[in-house]
Amino acid sequence: MSRHESPRQHFDNVEHQLNKDLANGHEIKAASLLLDEFGKNPEEARALVKRAMALPSSDTLLHLNIDKNGDIFVWDSTERNGIYAGHAEDLIPKQDCPPAAPPVADVPPPAAPLPPASDVPPPPPPLPAPEQIPHPEVPAPAVCVADHKFQGLNLGLVRLGVFDHKSFGVGVNVGIAKADGMIGGHTGVDARVGLPTLGACAAGGMDVNDTGLHAGGKARVNVANIVGGGAETAVGLGPVSYARAEADGEAFGAHASSETSVVANDQGVFANHSAEAGYLNWVGVSNKAHANISGDSSAGSSAKVYVGPASIETGGGVETDNNTVVRSGGYLDFGSGTQHGTLHGEVQVGPSGDVRGSIGATNHDDANPSDWQSGTVQAGVGISGIGVRAIDANPNGVKISPLGVGRDYQPQQPQQPQ
Repeated sequence: MSRHESPRQHFDNVEHQLNKDLANGHEIKAASLLLDEFGKNPEEARALVKRAMALPSSDTLLHLNIDKNGDIFVWDSTERNGIYAGHAEDLIPKQDCPPAAPPVADVPPPAAPLPPASDVPPPPPPLPAPEQIPHPEVPAPAVCVADHKFQGLNLGLVRLGVFDHKSFGVGVNVGIAKADGMIGGHTGVDARVGLPTLGACAAGGMDVNDTGLHAGGKARVNVANIVGGGAETAVGLGPVSYARAEADGEAFGAHASSETSVVANDQGVFANHSAEAGYLNWVGVSNKAHANISGDSSAGSSAKVYVGPASIETGGGVETDNNTVVRSGGYLDFGSGTQHGTLHGEVQVGPSGDVRGSIGATNHDDANPSDWQSGTVQAGVGISGIGVRAIDANPNGVKISPLGVGRDYQPQQPQQPQ
Protein backbone atom coordinates (compact mmCIF):
# COMPACT_ATOMS: atom_id res chain seq x y z
CA MET A 1 0.00 0.00 0.00
CA SER A 2 1.34 3.42 -0.93
CA ARG A 3 2.10 5.74 1.92
CA HIS A 4 -0.16 8.29 0.21
CA GLU A 5 -3.41 6.28 0.09
CA SER A 6 -5.77 5.11 2.80
CA PRO A 7 -6.48 1.41 3.39
CA ARG A 8 -9.91 1.86 1.80
CA GLN A 9 -8.46 3.54 -1.28
CA HIS A 10 -5.84 0.80 -1.56
CA PHE A 11 -8.52 -1.92 -1.34
CA ASP A 12 -10.62 -0.27 -4.07
CA ASN A 13 -7.58 0.29 -6.29
CA VAL A 14 -6.45 -3.34 -6.01
CA GLU A 15 -9.95 -4.64 -6.73
CA HIS A 16 -10.23 -2.33 -9.75
CA GLN A 17 -6.85 -3.47 -11.09
CA LEU A 18 -7.77 -7.16 -10.62
CA ASN A 19 -10.97 -6.69 -12.63
CA LYS A 20 -9.11 -4.72 -15.30
CA ASP A 21 -6.38 -7.36 -15.71
CA LEU A 22 -8.90 -10.19 -15.93
CA ALA A 23 -11.10 -8.27 -18.37
CA ASN A 24 -8.07 -7.83 -20.66
CA GLY A 25 -7.11 -11.49 -20.39
CA HIS A 26 -4.07 -10.86 -18.15
CA GLU A 27 -4.74 -13.67 -15.67
CA ILE A 28 -1.10 -13.99 -14.65
CA LYS A 29 -0.88 -10.29 -13.78
CA ALA A 30 -4.06 -10.61 -11.72
CA ALA A 31 -2.75 -13.68 -9.92
CA SER A 32 0.60 -12.06 -9.20
CA LEU A 33 -1.15 -8.95 -7.85
CA LEU A 34 -3.42 -11.02 -5.60
CA LEU A 35 -0.49 -13.11 -4.37
CA ASP A 36 1.45 -9.92 -3.61
CA GLU A 37 -1.51 -8.74 -1.52
CA PHE A 38 -1.40 -11.98 0.47
CA GLY A 39 2.25 -11.26 1.26
CA LYS A 40 1.66 -7.64 2.31
CA ASN A 41 -1.96 -7.46 3.50
CA PRO A 42 -3.30 -10.99 4.15
CA GLU A 43 -6.54 -9.83 5.76
CA GLU A 44 -7.28 -7.49 2.88
CA ALA A 45 -6.51 -10.22 0.34
CA ARG A 46 -8.90 -12.59 2.09
CA ALA A 47 -11.56 -9.88 1.99
CA LEU A 48 -11.04 -9.51 -1.76
CA VAL A 49 -11.49 -13.26 -2.21
CA LYS A 50 -14.59 -13.40 0.00
CA ARG A 51 -16.19 -10.52 -1.88
CA ALA A 52 -15.51 -12.12 -5.26
CA MET A 53 -16.86 -15.52 -4.14
CA ALA A 54 -20.03 -13.96 -2.72
CA LEU A 55 -21.03 -12.24 -5.97
CA PRO A 56 -22.66 -13.94 -8.99
CA SER A 57 -20.34 -14.43 -11.94
CA SER A 58 -22.34 -11.87 -13.94
CA ASP A 59 -21.47 -9.15 -11.40
CA THR A 60 -17.74 -9.68 -11.13
CA LEU A 61 -14.85 -10.54 -13.42
CA LEU A 62 -12.95 -12.38 -10.67
CA HIS A 63 -13.01 -16.14 -11.22
CA LEU A 64 -11.67 -17.74 -8.02
CA ASN A 65 -11.50 -21.25 -6.66
CA ILE A 66 -10.25 -22.58 -3.30
CA ASP A 67 -8.89 -26.13 -3.32
CA LYS A 68 -8.73 -28.60 -0.43
CA ASN A 69 -5.46 -27.16 0.92
CA GLY A 70 -6.69 -23.57 0.95
CA ASP A 71 -4.74 -22.68 -2.20
CA ILE A 72 -6.42 -19.93 -4.22
CA PHE A 73 -6.53 -19.95 -8.02
CA VAL A 74 -7.56 -17.30 -10.54
CA TRP A 75 -9.29 -18.92 -13.53
CA ASP A 76 -9.44 -17.67 -17.09
CA SER A 77 -12.67 -17.14 -19.03
CA THR A 78 -12.74 -20.78 -20.17
CA GLU A 79 -12.54 -22.01 -16.56
CA ARG A 80 -9.77 -24.38 -17.66
CA ASN A 81 -6.46 -22.72 -16.79
CA GLY A 82 -5.96 -22.00 -13.10
CA ILE A 83 -3.29 -19.52 -11.98
CA TYR A 84 -2.02 -19.88 -8.40
CA ALA A 85 -2.73 -16.73 -6.38
CA GLY A 86 -2.16 -17.39 -2.69
CA HIS A 87 -3.19 -19.42 0.33
CA ALA A 88 -5.88 -18.93 2.98
CA GLU A 89 -6.70 -21.82 5.29
CA ASP A 90 -9.74 -20.07 6.75
CA LEU A 91 -11.36 -20.13 3.28
CA ILE A 92 -10.99 -23.89 2.75
CA PRO A 93 -14.37 -25.14 1.45
CA LYS A 94 -16.16 -27.82 3.44
CA GLN A 95 -16.50 -30.69 0.98
CA ASP A 96 -16.41 -34.46 1.05
CA CYS A 97 -14.14 -34.88 -1.93
CA PRO A 98 -11.40 -32.43 -2.86
CA PRO A 99 -10.00 -32.53 -6.41
CA ALA A 100 -7.51 -35.36 -6.89
CA ALA A 101 -5.42 -33.75 -9.62
CA PRO A 102 -2.37 -31.60 -8.75
CA PRO A 103 -2.74 -27.81 -9.06
CA VAL A 104 -2.86 -26.65 -12.67
CA ALA A 105 -0.33 -23.89 -12.32
CA ASP A 106 1.83 -22.07 -9.84
CA VAL A 107 2.75 -18.53 -10.83
CA PRO A 108 5.60 -17.03 -8.81
CA PRO A 109 5.37 -13.53 -7.38
CA PRO A 110 8.28 -11.09 -7.73
CA ALA A 111 10.90 -12.07 -5.16
CA ALA A 112 12.91 -8.84 -4.89
CA PRO A 113 10.83 -5.73 -5.62
CA LEU A 114 12.76 -2.74 -6.88
CA PRO A 115 12.08 0.82 -5.69
CA PRO A 116 9.20 2.50 -7.61
CA ALA A 117 10.12 4.36 -10.78
CA SER A 118 8.12 7.46 -9.91
CA ASP A 119 9.77 10.85 -9.58
CA VAL A 120 8.99 10.89 -5.86
CA PRO A 121 9.62 7.37 -4.56
CA PRO A 122 7.72 6.38 -1.42
CA PRO A 123 9.51 4.06 1.02
CA PRO A 124 9.78 0.40 -0.01
CA PRO A 125 6.96 -1.91 1.17
CA PRO A 126 7.36 -2.84 4.84
CA LEU A 127 9.16 -6.12 5.37
CA PRO A 128 7.52 -8.73 7.63
CA ALA A 129 8.83 -8.69 11.18
CA PRO A 130 10.41 -12.00 12.22
CA GLU A 131 7.65 -12.80 14.69
CA GLN A 132 5.10 -12.61 11.84
CA ILE A 133 6.69 -15.50 9.93
CA PRO A 134 4.81 -18.71 10.84
CA HIS A 135 7.18 -21.27 12.33
CA PRO A 136 5.25 -24.18 13.86
CA GLU A 137 6.84 -25.60 16.96
CA VAL A 138 5.61 -29.11 16.12
CA PRO A 139 5.74 -30.90 12.76
CA ALA A 140 2.67 -31.07 10.56
CA PRO A 141 0.60 -34.27 10.87
CA ALA A 142 1.33 -37.05 8.41
CA VAL A 143 -1.66 -36.57 6.10
CA CYS A 144 -0.98 -37.13 2.41
CA VAL A 145 -4.29 -37.30 0.51
CA ALA A 146 -7.98 -37.66 1.27
CA ASP A 147 -9.87 -40.71 0.07
CA HIS A 148 -11.96 -40.43 -3.09
CA LYS A 149 -15.68 -39.92 -2.84
CA PHE A 150 -17.27 -43.17 -3.98
CA GLN A 151 -20.71 -44.51 -4.84
CA GLY A 152 -21.24 -48.09 -5.87
CA LEU A 153 -20.41 -51.64 -4.78
CA ASN A 154 -18.00 -51.80 -1.84
CA LEU A 155 -16.81 -55.28 -0.80
CA GLY A 156 -14.12 -54.02 1.54
CA LEU A 157 -11.16 -55.43 -0.34
CA VAL A 158 -12.49 -54.33 -3.73
CA ARG A 159 -14.89 -51.59 -4.72
CA LEU A 160 -16.46 -50.91 -8.11
CA GLY A 161 -18.54 -47.92 -9.10
CA VAL A 162 -18.46 -44.18 -9.73
CA PHE A 163 -15.72 -42.02 -8.21
CA ASP A 164 -15.46 -38.27 -8.00
CA HIS A 165 -15.30 -36.15 -11.16
CA LYS A 166 -17.91 -38.43 -12.77
CA SER A 167 -15.33 -41.14 -13.34
CA PHE A 168 -15.97 -44.88 -13.42
CA GLY A 169 -13.35 -46.98 -11.70
CA VAL A 170 -12.22 -49.84 -9.51
CA GLY A 171 -10.39 -49.65 -6.19
CA VAL A 172 -8.38 -52.04 -4.01
CA ASN A 173 -7.94 -51.69 -0.24
CA VAL A 174 -5.49 -53.92 1.65
CA GLY A 175 -5.36 -52.00 4.91
CA ILE A 176 -2.25 -49.86 4.84
CA ALA A 177 -2.39 -49.51 1.04
CA LYS A 178 -5.12 -48.31 -1.30
CA ALA A 179 -5.19 -47.93 -5.08
CA ASP A 180 -7.82 -46.64 -7.50
CA GLY A 181 -8.04 -46.61 -11.27
CA MET A 182 -10.49 -44.24 -12.95
CA ILE A 183 -11.72 -43.50 -16.45
CA GLY A 184 -14.09 -40.76 -17.54
CA GLY A 185 -13.97 -37.12 -16.44
CA HIS A 186 -10.59 -37.96 -14.92
CA THR A 187 -8.55 -40.86 -16.25
CA GLY A 188 -5.62 -42.13 -14.26
CA VAL A 189 -4.35 -44.09 -11.30
CA ASP A 190 -3.83 -43.17 -7.67
CA ALA A 191 -2.02 -45.13 -4.93
CA ARG A 192 -1.78 -44.35 -1.21
CA VAL A 193 0.17 -45.98 1.61
CA GLY A 194 -0.21 -45.11 5.28
CA LEU A 195 1.47 -46.34 8.47
CA PRO A 196 -0.47 -44.59 11.26
CA THR A 197 1.52 -46.20 14.09
CA LEU A 198 4.75 -44.80 12.61
CA GLY A 199 3.20 -41.49 11.57
CA ALA A 200 4.12 -41.94 7.91
CA CYS A 201 2.30 -41.89 4.59
CA ALA A 202 3.02 -41.71 0.88
CA ALA A 203 0.91 -41.18 -2.22
CA GLY A 204 1.40 -40.90 -5.96
CA GLY A 205 -0.68 -40.81 -9.08
CA MET A 206 -1.23 -39.79 -12.66
CA ASP A 207 -4.26 -38.12 -14.20
CA VAL A 208 -5.33 -37.23 -17.75
CA ASN A 209 -8.14 -34.76 -18.29
CA ASP A 210 -9.09 -31.85 -20.55
CA THR A 211 -6.24 -29.74 -19.13
CA GLY A 212 -3.54 -32.27 -20.01
CA LEU A 213 -1.42 -34.88 -18.25
CA HIS A 214 -0.70 -34.45 -14.54
CA ALA A 215 1.46 -36.57 -12.25
CA GLY A 216 2.70 -36.13 -8.73
CA GLY A 217 3.84 -37.72 -5.51
CA LYS A 218 3.88 -36.87 -1.83
CA ALA A 219 5.37 -38.32 1.36
CA ARG A 220 5.28 -37.21 4.99
CA VAL A 221 6.40 -38.49 8.38
CA ASN A 222 5.61 -37.34 11.92
CA VAL A 223 7.22 -38.96 14.97
CA ALA A 224 5.38 -38.11 18.19
CA ASN A 225 5.03 -34.45 17.13
CA ILE A 226 8.78 -34.05 17.75
CA VAL A 227 10.43 -34.78 14.42
CA GLY A 228 8.72 -34.60 11.07
CA GLY A 229 9.01 -33.62 7.46
CA GLY A 230 7.71 -34.15 4.00
CA ALA A 231 8.25 -33.69 0.30
CA GLU A 232 5.97 -33.21 -2.70
CA THR A 233 6.50 -33.09 -6.44
CA ALA A 234 4.13 -32.38 -9.33
CA VAL A 235 4.50 -32.11 -13.09
CA GLY A 236 2.01 -31.32 -15.83
CA LEU A 237 1.94 -31.18 -19.61
CA GLY A 238 -0.77 -29.28 -21.44
CA PRO A 239 -1.85 -25.71 -22.24
CA VAL A 240 -0.24 -24.90 -18.89
CA SER A 241 2.87 -27.02 -18.27
CA TYR A 242 4.60 -26.97 -14.91
CA ALA A 243 7.05 -28.66 -12.58
CA ARG A 244 7.11 -28.11 -8.84
CA ALA A 245 9.03 -29.52 -5.87
CA GLU A 246 8.56 -28.77 -2.17
CA ALA A 247 10.23 -30.07 0.98
CA ASP A 248 10.07 -29.18 4.66
CA GLY A 249 11.34 -30.53 7.96
CA GLU A 250 10.99 -29.83 11.67
CA ALA A 251 12.95 -31.22 14.64
CA PHE A 252 13.06 -29.96 18.23
CA GLY A 253 12.15 -26.42 17.19
CA ALA A 254 14.53 -26.22 14.22
CA HIS A 255 12.83 -25.96 10.84
CA ALA A 256 13.67 -25.72 7.15
CA SER A 257 11.65 -25.57 3.95
CA SER A 258 12.14 -24.96 0.24
CA GLU A 259 9.99 -24.68 -2.86
CA THR A 260 10.90 -24.47 -6.53
CA SER A 261 8.54 -24.19 -9.49
CA VAL A 262 8.61 -23.57 -13.23
CA VAL A 263 5.48 -22.76 -15.26
CA ALA A 264 5.12 -22.34 -19.02
CA ASN A 265 1.96 -21.18 -20.79
CA ASP A 266 0.87 -18.90 -23.62
CA GLN A 267 1.90 -15.85 -21.60
CA GLY A 268 5.51 -16.86 -20.94
CA VAL A 269 7.82 -18.94 -18.78
CA PHE A 270 7.95 -18.31 -15.02
CA ALA A 271 10.39 -19.70 -12.45
CA ASN A 272 10.38 -19.22 -8.69
CA HIS A 273 12.44 -20.46 -5.75
CA SER A 274 12.25 -19.86 -2.01
CA ALA A 275 14.02 -21.39 0.98
CA GLU A 276 13.93 -20.71 4.71
CA ALA A 277 15.56 -22.17 7.82
CA GLY A 278 15.71 -21.21 11.46
CA TYR A 279 15.16 -22.06 15.09
CA LEU A 280 11.74 -21.09 16.43
CA ASN A 281 11.47 -17.32 15.95
CA TRP A 282 14.87 -16.60 17.45
CA VAL A 283 17.17 -16.86 14.46
CA GLY A 284 16.73 -17.67 10.79
CA VAL A 285 17.70 -17.09 7.18
CA SER A 286 15.63 -16.98 4.00
CA ASN A 287 16.15 -16.59 0.27
CA LYS A 288 13.80 -15.84 -2.62
CA ALA A 289 14.46 -15.68 -6.34
CA HIS A 290 12.38 -15.42 -9.49
CA ALA A 291 12.76 -15.05 -13.22
CA ASN A 292 10.27 -14.82 -16.05
CA ILE A 293 10.25 -14.30 -19.79
CA SER A 294 6.94 -12.73 -20.72
CA GLY A 295 5.33 -9.44 -21.71
CA ASP A 296 6.92 -7.97 -18.57
CA SER A 297 10.15 -9.93 -18.19
CA SER A 298 12.01 -9.70 -14.89
CA ALA A 299 14.46 -11.45 -12.60
CA GLY A 300 15.49 -10.88 -9.02
CA SER A 301 16.73 -12.36 -5.78
CA SER A 302 16.77 -11.43 -2.10
CA ALA A 303 18.25 -12.82 1.13
CA LYS A 304 17.34 -12.12 4.74
CA VAL A 305 18.86 -12.89 8.15
CA TYR A 306 17.16 -12.21 11.47
CA VAL A 307 18.20 -12.65 15.10
CA GLY A 308 15.33 -12.00 17.46
CA PRO A 309 13.68 -8.71 16.47
CA ALA A 310 16.70 -7.51 14.47
CA SER A 311 16.90 -8.26 10.75
CA ILE A 312 18.90 -7.37 7.66
CA GLU A 313 17.82 -8.04 4.08
CA THR A 314 19.38 -7.35 0.72
CA GLY A 315 18.20 -7.94 -2.82
CA GLY A 316 18.44 -6.84 -6.40
CA GLY A 317 17.14 -7.56 -9.85
CA VAL A 318 15.97 -6.36 -13.23
CA GLU A 319 12.40 -5.36 -14.10
CA THR A 320 10.73 -4.17 -17.31
CA ASP A 321 7.56 -2.37 -18.33
CA ASN A 322 6.28 -4.26 -21.38
CA ASN A 323 9.92 -5.09 -22.14
CA THR A 324 10.58 -1.44 -23.05
CA VAL A 325 11.48 0.47 -19.88
CA VAL A 326 14.25 -1.48 -18.11
CA ARG A 327 15.12 -0.92 -14.45
CA SER A 328 17.98 -2.55 -12.58
CA GLY A 329 18.59 -1.94 -8.91
CA GLY A 330 19.10 -3.23 -5.41
CA TYR A 331 18.37 -2.47 -1.78
CA LEU A 332 19.65 -3.07 1.74
CA ASP A 333 17.10 -3.06 4.57
CA PHE A 334 18.03 -3.26 8.25
CA GLY A 335 16.19 -2.66 11.49
CA SER A 336 14.87 -3.98 14.78
CA GLY A 337 11.23 -4.64 15.54
CA THR A 338 9.07 -2.36 13.42
CA GLN A 339 11.76 0.28 12.83
CA HIS A 340 13.57 -0.03 9.48
CA GLY A 341 16.08 1.84 7.39
CA THR A 342 16.47 1.09 3.69
CA LEU A 343 19.20 2.05 1.23
CA HIS A 344 18.23 1.68 -2.41
CA GLY A 345 19.73 2.37 -5.81
CA GLU A 346 18.42 2.04 -9.36
CA VAL A 347 19.35 2.60 -12.98
CA GLN A 348 16.56 3.03 -15.54
CA VAL A 349 16.65 3.06 -19.33
CA GLY A 350 13.45 4.46 -20.81
CA PRO A 351 11.73 4.08 -24.17
CA SER A 352 12.69 7.60 -25.30
CA GLY A 353 16.42 7.27 -24.78
CA ASP A 354 16.34 8.52 -21.19
CA VAL A 355 18.89 7.04 -18.80
CA ARG A 356 18.44 7.71 -15.09
CA GLY A 357 20.25 6.65 -11.97
CA SER A 358 19.21 7.20 -8.37
CA ILE A 359 20.39 6.44 -4.88
CA GLY A 360 18.52 7.10 -1.67
CA ALA A 361 17.60 6.14 1.86
CA THR A 362 14.28 5.68 3.66
CA ASN A 363 13.33 5.40 7.33
CA HIS A 364 9.95 3.84 8.11
CA ASP A 365 7.98 2.27 10.93
CA ASP A 366 5.83 -0.80 10.16
CA ALA A 367 3.65 -0.10 13.19
CA ASN A 368 2.99 3.50 12.13
CA PRO A 369 2.68 3.74 8.31
CA SER A 370 2.39 7.54 8.44
CA ASP A 371 5.82 7.84 10.07
CA TRP A 372 8.39 7.80 7.27
CA GLN A 373 10.79 10.00 5.35
CA SER A 374 12.83 9.44 2.23
CA GLY A 375 15.74 11.18 0.56
CA THR A 376 16.85 10.45 -3.01
CA VAL A 377 19.40 11.89 -5.42
CA GLN A 378 18.61 11.29 -9.10
CA ALA A 379 20.69 12.05 -12.19
CA GLY A 380 19.58 11.60 -15.77
CA VAL A 381 20.20 12.38 -19.40
CA GLY A 382 17.93 12.07 -22.43
CA ILE A 383 15.03 13.65 -24.26
CA SER A 384 13.49 14.69 -20.91
CA GLY A 385 16.57 16.73 -20.05
CA ILE A 386 19.94 16.47 -18.39
CA GLY A 387 20.69 17.24 -14.79
CA VAL A 388 20.47 16.24 -11.15
CA ARG A 389 17.54 16.32 -8.71
CA ALA A 390 17.46 16.03 -4.92
CA ILE A 391 14.13 14.69 -3.66
CA ASP A 392 13.13 15.00 -0.01
CA ALA A 393 9.79 13.32 0.80
CA ASN A 394 7.77 12.81 3.98
CA PRO A 395 4.06 12.65 4.90
CA ASN A 396 3.87 16.45 4.98
CA GLY A 397 5.01 16.95 1.41
CA VAL A 398 7.69 16.51 -1.22
CA LYS A 399 10.48 18.95 -2.01
CA ILE A 400 12.34 18.63 -5.32
CA SER A 401 15.51 20.62 -5.91
CA PRO A 402 16.55 20.32 -9.58
CA LEU A 403 19.73 21.46 -11.29
CA GLY A 404 19.98 21.16 -15.06
CA VAL A 405 18.10 21.77 -18.28
CA GLY A 406 15.01 20.14 -19.77
CA ARG A 407 11.51 19.23 -18.67
CA ASP A 408 12.50 17.01 -15.74
CA TYR A 409 14.98 19.45 -14.23
CA GLN A 410 13.00 22.70 -14.07
CA PRO A 411 12.19 24.26 -10.65
CA GLN A 412 8.92 22.96 -9.20
CA GLN A 413 6.60 23.89 -6.40
CA PRO A 414 6.55 21.61 -3.32
CA GLN A 415 4.02 18.80 -3.74
CA GLN A 416 1.56 17.63 -1.13
CA PRO A 417 0.85 13.91 -0.59
CA GLN A 418 -2.42 12.62 -2.02
